[in-house]
Amino acid sequence: TGNSAGENGGALYVNTASLVTVSDSTFKENVAGDYYYYGGAIYADGASVLIVSNSTFVGNSAFSGAAIDGGDDTTISNSSLVGNTASWWILDSRDLTLANVTITGNTSGSNDATVTAFGNMELNFTTIAANSAEAEVKLGNANKVLTTNASVISSLTGAACDLGDTGTAVDTFTVASDSSCGLSGVGSVSSATAPQLGLGTPQVVTVDGVDQTVVPMSAASILVSGAPSTDLGTGVTTDQVGAPRGVAPYGFTIGARQFAPAPDPVAPLAPLRPGVAPGDGEVRVSVNRRPSGDAPSRFVVTATPGGRTCGFTSATGGSCTVKGLKNGGRYRFTAVAINASGTSAPSGASETAQPGPVKRPLAQPVARRLPLGESALTVGRVGAELKVVSDSRANGLLMSGPNFTMDMHGLNAQGNRITGRAGILALATGGKVVANGVDFLPGSNVSVYLDPALSAGNGQPAAVLVGTAKVKPNGTFTLTAALPRGLSAGVHDLQAVGVTKGNLLRAVTLGVSVANRPI
Repeated sequence: TGNSAGENGGALYVNTASLVTVSDSTFKENVAGDYYYYGGAIYADGASVLIVSNSTFVGNSAFSGAAIDGGDDTTISNSSLVGNTASWWILDSRDLTLANVTITGNTSGSNDATVTAFGNMELNFTTIAANSAEAEVKLGNANKVLTTNASVISSLTGAACDLGDTGTAVDTFTVASDSSCGLSGVGSVSSATAPQLGLGTPQVVTVDGVDQTVVPMSAASILVSGAPSTDLGTGVTTDQVGAPRGVAPYGFTIGARQFAPAPDPVAPLAPLRPGVAPGDGEVRVSVNRRPSGDAPSRFVVTATPGGRTCGFTSATGGSCTVKGLKNGGRYRFTAVAINASGTSAPSGASETAQPGPVKRPLAQPVARRLPLGESALTVGRVGAELKVVSDSRANGLLMSGPNFTMDMHGLNAQGNRITGRAGILALATGGKVVANGVDFLPGSNVSVYLDPALSAGNGQPAAVLVGTAKVKPNGTFTLTAALPRGLSAGVHDLQAVGVTKGNLLRAVTLGVSVANRPI
């Protein structure tokens, strides 16, 4: 499930001249590589022989062979291919044999067929119907034979068959939606209104956990009028996965497989226990849906005591801020998930949160003064790797470290950006420093200082606060602050201190240049 290959074979690659048997398997939402790669679920190379039974292929995709790109000879029995997508074919091989197989609800490119054989093709008790393609069945080379028995071939968007140059059909008890299959055998019918087709209104069904839209049919391929029901030992009492036919919850049958309409949506399950981040007169509350149950469309958070609320729109989760709370008060929060069908039960209560003035993070001592152009990062007072590069115009620095990014530049007294040497943050007396950051703790503060104290002490003066900015709910901040009056020209340490989303202090220190006039 959910595999992605850089080239052919999203889930399984079969080497040339191999014999591979696949049974009792589900291939779901696998993807072959980008343009011109084959076999979203299975790619069988060259002269390989592939035998598949009792398996389901749903939601796979590739340029060609969304479900299977077969090799020399492919045989599939008692299986379903539903909701797969390709630019070319959904299923192809040189010689291809299908027995008690359902192929429906797939999408092929406008110039290609759902199922293609470059050799001969044989269909027994198989339904290939209601796919989006130029043809349902195609013989890709000349002088090949399509053999069908007790099967249904019905197209909604194109021809039932494309027999190619001099291709022929040998058939019994087969129903096609038009005359393109050349049916003439015993019990066969070519008619868009044949009662065996019995096409109904498209319905959404759940196929192995994936919702797909299919067109129901009143008759299964193994129930085509007059066909011997016990050929190939298939019988008519159960479908390919052993479910009894005509028994709830199954609403209709398509070929080898019965489908139950997707259940009506219900109210979502209660969200997971919320997380909290106190602020000044407010608390930021984060909420996530449970991994099971119907998806919500909105979440609402309620504070206790007081009943103040906040909410946001999402199918998975997010956060919002409950405002108007009393600093020093003790609050807990619950959340509900909402969709069109109703409102969930409340979540469990959060930990107690106590709003209060947000503290400004203090400057962090440094081991030594940094030379011009050097940089350092600490997270939780532990050194960490920091990457620093010049921006495209060499008038600022771009920084990144564990789970954050930040940029800084200087403005002169006239408000213009200062251009300096690559890798150097250039500032000017009487000017300003500008800082922007991503992935900081929402509601916390980020402060910028000049010349933090040395960790060894030595009577160093305290760091000079340049400015402070509050982190927005999305974890970003923007700070523009004037450099202090009387700042001397030369090399200084500039330090930005904030709080990570994990509540650790993050300090970025740079050796910067301060000039008496713009550089």
